[in-house]
Amino acid sequence: MMQLRRLRIPPNDSMAAEDEPCSPPTRLFIRPEIYSVILCIIGFKHPIDVEAFKQELGETLIKQKRFSSLLKKGKNGLHYWQKTCVDLDDHIVIPTLSDAQVQNDKLIEEYIAGLSMAPPFNPSRPLWELHIINAKCKDAGASCVLRVHHSLGDGTSLMALFFACTRRVEQPELLPSIPSSTVVNIENTRRSLLVTFKTTFMSFLQRIHRSSLATWYTIVGVLNFVLQNSLLDDSKMSIRGPPGVEYTEKCFAIATLNLDDMKIVKKATAGTVNDVLMGVISSGLRCYLLHHSNSNYYGGNFTPEEDSVLENGSNDCTPEKDTLRKLRVTALAMMNIRPSPGLQELANMMKWGTKARWGNHMGYLLIHVPLGECRDPLGYVHRAKAINDKKKLSYEAAFSYKSGALIMNLLGPVAATKLTYRSLIHTTFSISNIVGPKEEVMFAGNPIRHIVPTSHGIPQALTIHMISYMTDVKLGIIVSKNYIPDPEILSRCFVEALRKMKHAAL
Repeated sequence: MMQLRRLRIPPNDSMAAEDEPCSPPTRLFIRPEIYSVILCIIGFKHPIDVEAFKQELGETLIKQKRFSSLLKKGKNGLHYWQKTCVDLDDHIVIPTLSDAQVQNDKLIEEYIAGLSMAPPFNPSRPLWELHIINAKCKDAGASCVLRVHHSLGDGTSLMALFFACTRRVEQPELLPSIPSSTVVNIENTRRSLLVTFKTTFMSFLQRIHRSSLATWYTIVGVLNFVLQNSLLDDSKMSIRGPPGVEYTEKCFAIATLNLDDMKIVKKATAGTVNDVLMGVISSGLRCYLLHHSNSNYYGGNFTPEEDSVLENGSNDCTPEKDTLRKLRVTALAMMNIRPSPGLQELANMMKWGTKARWGNHMGYLLIHVPLGECRDPLGYVHRAKAINDKKKLSYEAAFSYKSGALIMNLLGPVAATKLTYRSLIHTTFSISNIVGPKEEVMFAGNPIRHIVPTSHGIPQALTIHMISYMTDVKLGIIVSKNYIPDPEILSRCFVEALRKMKHAAL
């Protein structure tokens, strides 16, 4: 039996002693203004054995308490989690597909677009579903879509939980291995700054210099955070929607980037994979906007060989004529501010009922995305690296998390929702990045071909989620159809941007 934290509650409250209150971020995500839902596409090598999946889910996923709890509202108005029994048949959805749908190359993309407009979860059940699509699509023999309300956990925790349910294909007794990633949190930042003190005077000066930079960049980041929520606003452009865009019809596309190619660019620029990703996004967005400015916005055929903008990227703009250079574009980057639960920790939790770290522990960074031309394709990465290096030293993500929790606790969910909503509508798009396994893994004995995350429910016309798996990085691009009607072109702009960077690096 899973042991839950005991709570002190008012005598007239409807909570039982074993129930758990919702954290401030969870209370935010259940607000109707920011009803955020995570979708994760998982492509399998073979057709899915539904009964085998149900058995595996019963032994793994639903043993995590959020996947077997109801979201309740107490008499005092506060929400809490209440343990319940789970009937897997209530959570597994197997759609009936027509012959035309099965033969459609964009079956998954259209299915995701349809799910993004689905009604809210049934509150009488735990807030998750698994949609099983037993139809061949691209390199997968079958696919499933895990639909989870954001209140159950952040993307890092949820993906770590799923990977803890998988095993390596070549060594089925072992959990996947996930490369370590940088976590923006107070504790890690403190450790990176307060390194083992060396007695040399130069080391002391370097420590003082690094601490001073961290303080300065944090102050700048916090001021930018305040101004972005009050006075500043991103430029009006075709890829940015107004408030209410979260309710419009969606389109979905997938971009596949080769991880080895990214490492070639990374080595050539002395950067990181994240620097390369941000450079690809900057170059790809510029390419997309230039394409629309040269094709009557919605018209025109588009191929890498025929479209001069995609091939050349620059469109021969001089700095004076480069209007994109003047645009203010800000990405809201979701960051995990504490170490994610380890796979072994989660595996032990599901097997033995032990406790594991869990919840929504996200802060966010406001990252400027310049769209000015770089004659050298690697210039986009160098420019992104200069911006990212400053953000790595900043406490900005921790500040956004702590300030949001403080406002939630002091002023309530309405005020916290207004602050978060303003942050979203004053920026252009959101991004997130998750590191996945290096080797091929399987679930219920079925090897996984690809994993693509995405989400919907926030007031932005463009959201990009990235995840690495084996030798690929998948970009899940979800957009408002009213503002970005052709996300497949945007995805190809990203792919072409990396191709040009690799060519320049060799």
